[in-house]
Amino acid sequence: KGIRELAEAATRVRRVRPGAQFALLGSAEVQNRTIVPRDELERWISDGRLSHLGSVEDVRPYLVDADAVILPSYREGLLASDVPGNRDLVEHQSNGLLFEVRSASAIAEACLQFMDLTAAAKARMGEAARRTVETRFSEKQVVDAYLAALNEALGLCQRQSGTSVT
Repeated sequence: KGIRELAEAATRVRRVRPGAQFALLGSAEVQNRTIVPRDELERWISDGRLSHLGSVEDVRPYLVDADAVILPSYREGLLASDVPGNRDLVEHQSNGLLFEVRSASAIAEACLQFMDLTAAAKARMGEAARRTVETRFSEKQVVDAYLAALNEALGLCQRQSGTSVT
C-alpha cells in the first residue's frame, strides 16, 4: 500500500540528497496479501534505501525524531498521497504536502520539496498540522462521529426500541 513507491522514492531522493534517511515503522510479519514480502524488505534494507524499525507500541518518540512523516497509502492517511481521507487532514502546502498516489516520482518530488523548506517553514507546517488535528480530529469529535454513524446505522432498531447508542 505505497511502500514500494516509497522505497523507489527513497532511491531517487538519495541520488540528490545522499544523507537522506527513510525508516519504516510497523510489523513485517502481518499476514496480508498487500504486505511487502520479507525478502523484498530485506533487500531494501541491505542496499541502504531505508531502515525498518519494526512494530512499536508508542510511535510518539519516532515522530518527535522525524523531520517528516510520509503516508504513501493508496487509500488511507505530512507528506501524504492525494486521496480521500488524506485530503481531509492535509491542506497542501499549508500543513503538509500531497502527492499523486502510486507515484514514486511524486513522492520523491514531495520529499525534496519538503527538504528544501527552511526550518521556520517546516515548523510553521508542523504547527498548522497540529492545529488541524486538534481542531478537526479531537478524540471527542472522532468518538461523536462514530456514535452518530452507529446511531444512523441502527436507526431502524432505535425507532423500534426507543433507545440509542451513547
